[in-house]
Amino acid sequence: MKIEQVIGRNARRLREARGLSQADLGRDVASHLGHPWSRQAVSAAEKGRRAFTASDLLALSRVLDSTIPELLLPAERPQGPGIELGDGVYVAVEEYRDRVLRHGDTRTPAPPTAREGVRELATTVVRLKAQLDAVHAAVAGLEADVSAAAETADPDSDSPAQDHAARPDGGAAGPES
Repeated sequence: MKIEQVIGRNARRLREARGLSQADLGRDVASHLGHPWSRQAVSAAEKGRRAFTASDLLALSRVLDSTIPELLLPAERPQGPGIELGDGVYVAVEEYRDRVLRHGDTRTPAPPTAREGVRELATTVVRLKAQLDAVHAAVAGLEADVSAAAETADPDSDSPAQDHAARPDGGAAGPES
């Protein structure tokens, strides 16, 4: 899929979601570009039959109340070798998405695809399992330290339990004399 088709499809989707006609969109870009687009120019853009300048992308994002990455990222995974930049030169979809998001507006990344979500979840589970294993190992080490300390404690210490058992009455409670 050509990059112009990605932008055009997204522009159409966003325009329709906002209830704008092609004529409305063409008229509204005038306040951002200094000249309107005809309905035919909007139609050509939405079909991916025209190149977009940086100014065009900014104007579209403003009129459609979207972001430039939202215009650049395909709504669904394209078929084929990736995104065509021109004359048969392609970029893999993953690299394209990474470059748009990492070098674009990282505050509003596109929602992850189901596969990306599962991959991210699996990575998180593995990381949390490793952290939990480390906590369990630390607790086991502390328990061993406490046991060792209890075994080597001084039997002549003045602990309340030993004072109680060492009383002449065997630790039985009763009136003091």
